[in-house]
Amino acid sequence: MQYGNEFHFLQRILQQLRLQTTLLHADEEPAPDVDYGLRSLLGKETDYSKNFKEILEKSRECTIYRWLDPYGCRYLSFCLPGMQRRTILLIGPFLNAELTHEQLMEEAESFAVPPQMFRRIENLYGRIPVISDDTTLMAVVDAFGACIWGEEAYSVLDLNQERTSAFSVLKDTPEREAHNVVMEMRLMEERYRSENELLQAVSEGQLHKAERIVAGMSWLEMERRIPDTLRNFKNYLIVLNTLLRKAAEKGGVHPLALDRQSSGLARRIENLSSAGGVKTLMPEMIRSYCRLVRKYASPGYSAPVQAAVDQIRLDLTADLSLKALAARQNLNASYLSAQFKKETGQTVTEYVNQVRTERAQYLLAGTRLQIQTIAQHCGISDVNYFAKVFKKQTGRTPREYRQLVRNRTSEGESR
Repeated sequence: MQYGNEFHFLQRILQQLRLQTTLLHADEEPAPDVDYGLRSLLGKETDYSKNFKEILEKSRECTIYRWLDPYGCRYLSFCLPGMQRRTILLIGPFLNAELTHEQLMEEAESFAVPPQMFRRIENLYGRIPVISDDTTLMAVVDAFGACIWGEEAYSVLDLNQERTSAFSVLKDTPEREAHNVVMEMRLMEERYRSENELLQAVSEGQLHKAERIVAGMSWLEMERRIPDTLRNFKNYLIVLNTLLRKAAEKGGVHPLALDRQSSGLARRIENLSSAGGVKTLMPEMIRSYCRLVRKYASPGYSAPVQAAVDQIRLDLTADLSLKALAARQNLNASYLSAQFKKETGQTVTEYVNQVRTERAQYLLAGTRLQIQTIAQHCGISDVNYFAKVFKKQTGRTPREYRQLVRNRTSEGESR
């Protein structure tokens, strides 16, 4: 393959989008996992040949196909040039909209799916990624098409078929029951793998990675334990809050900071009044724990220095002098001073002033508190001294900084 590097790069991007890629060959039957095993679960094994082999046989060169199968799953496909045998790259399946629990129940009912099979179908659909706006996906595939065919030598053809009654009255046989158990185990393993990846990302403070994992998770992946949808979602978030707290603890966050965070989130979870609020709060929870790790965790610090850092960040109004910080750990002040400078690159005073300034910037930008009050929240009772410390760190007085932020906000809103 002359374009091997480009092909592997395409696969990496699609993997980041949680999109499956499959190579279909003219002399081979499509594997059951080409659609995560959906047709096998529904007893529609003959559809593998009917749908995917037909796409393989009828696809023209230099054409990207967009199509919708009878099960609501979307795919992109196109012939790969320069291969020894006719080969189609299949991208998908994916959905263009999130299916709620209730919507999927209605779909299953209209197609006469037995209730005892519904949970398996729900779990499988929960694994299919949702691409509500395929602009980025098409741009990526379009760029790859230009690479392998030339800028103007290809076309995009939309085959969005009308959905037909794909589901039929299903009955379990011993063989199918055994197959379904295996499929359910695989789906559960995939769900736990995603959750473990998420917790690992949070423990490392990898915000972008955590957001990408969450974006790819479906609400259908949440196991329904009770009929009340909102209560079910709340229970899921309560469990998630506990797991995220443990992940952040693994990342080095002090228990006091974790308790404040998790307690506040627990109250917000209980106050939720709609499923929409759940969907907003979940990514916010993950972002807040990632930021907590990045803010408080100090990988590589010795225990005395880590304890001093935690004390500084947890309460800026406390006595944060070198003498007081050392006394709380029964350490010699000179020893703590030397270790702190060695490991952080700053003296205790420099570090305290940096953290106070960061807190002041946050309060100046996000609140209407008086500057005197902000100074007190940052542990400085003398407003003139506070202004002196702030200007040394930022090059601006607190008042100048607040005005600058307001001007930028106004400019952004007027655009």
